[in-house]
Amino acid sequence: MAGYPYVVPPISIPDSLFEEAEYDTDLEEADQNDHQSSSPDSGTGRKSYRKLCEKVQLIPQTAIVNNLSGSSMIIRNRSLGVKDVQVLITALKKNTRIECLDLEGNRLEGEGAARISKMLLENKFITHLSLANTSLGKVSSDVPASASISDVMKHNNGITCLNLSGNDFTEVDAKFIASGIEATEHITDLDLSHNNFHEEGAQYIGRALAENRSIEKMNLSWNHIRRRGAVSICRALHRNKVLTHLDLSWNGFGYEGALMLGQVLKRNRYLKELNISNNRITWQGALFIANGLKINESLETLKIGLNPLTTTGCLDLLEGISSECCVLKTLDMTGVPVLAEFELMAKAVQKSRDFTYVHGGVVSHHDKLGERIGKRMEPMQKVINYIKRMDIRPLELFRGFDKAAIFEMGNEAFKNRLKRADMGLHQHELDEVIELLENADKGKREGYVNFPQLTHGVKNQIDKERQEKIVARRKAKRLKQYHHKIITTAEPSLRDVKSASLNPGTVEAHRGNVTGQIQAVTVNSSGRSPRKTQFGSPTRTLHNSRNARPFVTSPYGNSDHLLNVMNSSKLISHRTLPKLLVYPDVTLAQSVEYPSPQPASMSVISMSMPLGSGLAPPVSKNRRKKRHLHVP
Repeated sequence: MAGYPYVVPPISIPDSLFEEAEYDTDLEEADQNDHQSSSPDSGTGRKSYRKLCEKVQLIPQTAIVNNLSGSSMIIRNRSLGVKDVQVLITALKKNTRIECLDLEGNRLEGEGAARISKMLLENKFITHLSLANTSLGKVSSDVPASASISDVMKHNNGITCLNLSGNDFTEVDAKFIASGIEATEHITDLDLSHNNFHEEGAQYIGRALAENRSIEKMNLSWNHIRRRGAVSICRALHRNKVLTHLDLSWNGFGYEGALMLGQVLKRNRYLKELNISNNRITWQGALFIANGLKINESLETLKIGLNPLTTTGCLDLLEGISSECCVLKTLDMTGVPVLAEFELMAKAVQKSRDFTYVHGGVVSHHDKLGERIGKRMEPMQKVINYIKRMDIRPLELFRGFDKAAIFEMGNEAFKNRLKRADMGLHQHELDEVIELLENADKGKREGYVNFPQLTHGVKNQIDKERQEKIVARRKAKRLKQYHHKIITTAEPSLRDVKSASLNPGTVEAHRGNVTGQIQAVTVNSSGRSPRKTQFGSPTRTLHNSRNARPFVTSPYGNSDHLLNVMNSSKLISHRTLPKLLVYPDVTLAQSVEYPSPQPASMSVISMSMPLGSGLAPPVSKNRRKKRHLHVP
């Protein structure tokens, strides 16, 4: 072939590559699907979808058109706009075939969620709904997306599986979602993972979960749940008799969460699978959980890997699992090293029942953290134990050693007598006994031991042991009180969430520890003196001091964010100074805007929420006379 030019042979391309069926594009014209118009269209909404697309000048998406006639519609990561969502929802209102709707990855935000919510209140045929990663937590409308989802959870009787993962929901949204969890009677599978509920939001979720009677599977992983939030979630399992699968991995349960979980496992008889991987659970928490597993009769799968359990915590867990009451079949401790002793105990459990386990490898030595080392017995305590065992007194002991009956012996002779008595004292311990006796009474002859020294040494050791027991009892009492405080932590109420209005003209104040509905009312005023306003309720008096700081209390502490909430809601100007002096029987807060050189006006902010009890800071008599604002 040398000298001849190389000619590339023609490549034959099959015609099938050019067929329309081989392409999946969303830019096809509606007329390309006219061949499907002859198929039955009842209950699909395909015609409505095409007509609406033509009306708003949108190109029908092939994936949507094809899925409208099936039982599931999976439209992920399509970047659906407002018009796309509106057209799709209109078509779904008339659809009676789709049971699974998956819109994961589309930026629906608040407006899209509100439209989908209205559709789902009419469409009762959809049973599986996925709104994961749809930016529902982003504030983009007057009504939060979580409020719309809450309405669906309350009033839609068809949805059984709901996925709200990855929406950046915060403590604010947790209140609405909790309200939906408490009211729903049909959702059995709920995924709330990868959100930002944090400690406060988890308290609301836990409170609602305790009242729920339908959810069997729940995922709360990756939600920054810690401390009181973890306690609230675990406490819900005391009352919940439906939940069987719970995923709490990748949170921060720590000491408090593990303590409450151990208490729950002693009573819960319904939970079958629990995932608490990567929750900062130490060897102390492992001991709490192990004590709960000893008498638990329902849990079959426990995933507790990627926690600092240490080798000691692993042995405690396996000891709890080996009890007769425990029915655990799978123990997942991925990433946690164990001792060879753990392997031997696990093999013994496997002989008695079906049991599988996973760990992070076998090590040869105990972890320093959590290692339990027995208390060393003091040498003088061994002498006292011998006296008790022989039922003699120190005088009789010394008399038995002192054959000359002079009540004094040399150090070496006394050590030999102790050694012969078989008290279990080693050579270094004998030296310690002699040193203790010499320090007990230094006024005696050096190099000799007498009876008063032995008496003082025994007495000092008994006093030392008694003091150590007192300290241990006090420590145990404080620890018990601390545990009781954790277990009995107060939970927030859902009353304000239930009564919350979703009208666009209202603003929800969720920041801080005070929550409620705020409504702005403007009253004209030509001077500084306040005016009476009619709210349709009995007259109440609030004292307003010009120099008073906002002082509002709730069952969960003071609210330092109320002023920020009011300013951010744009209901009042930056000149507005909230003057809040709340009394135990008053549940109304006032914010008075003092007039500037511009036309004067007074903005009254009424807050319809329980603020709890609180006392106003004292006002000095030297200050000018307080104002009185009469509000019916």
